[in-house]
Amino acid sequence: MAFDLDTYSTHQRLRTLAIAHYVLAGVHVVLSGMFVFQYLMLQVMSDMQEGVSFPGGQRMVTLLTVAISVGFILYWLAAAAMVVAGYNLSRGKRHSLCVAVAIVECTLIPFGTILGVLSLSMLTDRRTRHLFNEVCSSSMKETYNTQQ
Repeated sequence: MAFDLDTYSTHQRLRTLAIAHYVLAGVHVVLSGMFVFQYLMLQVMSDMQEGVSFPGGQRMVTLLTVAISVGFILYWLAAAAMVVAGYNLSRGKRHSLCVAVAIVECTLIPFGTILGVLSLSMLTDRRTRHLFNEVCSSSMKETYNTQQ
């Protein structure tokens, strides 16, 4: 089998994208710590204002607490999806999942947008699609051969 420079460079780009996904997932885990800090601060503020009452104050704190908790969960889910996408990018598997995660990353301004656009441009390339199909068909052949 001859050495194919295009396939090698495509593999290298996919590995680089996978590393970028891991790094961005780590950044999101760190940023989610900010949500925890905000949540704790709201709880402290809520406890401090029990003696003071103003219209809708406790309800506002409760709504903010719920919103921050939902944001925390969404950040962790996005980080987990980025790790899974990075793993699949490095292996050349699950093209549709990688595209879906890249689309979701586009909503995470600013670094997610950059990584999402780069991932989408790489994943829609003809050579990359061919590489994903090649890996998929070879793994299907291996599975079929082991079942016989």
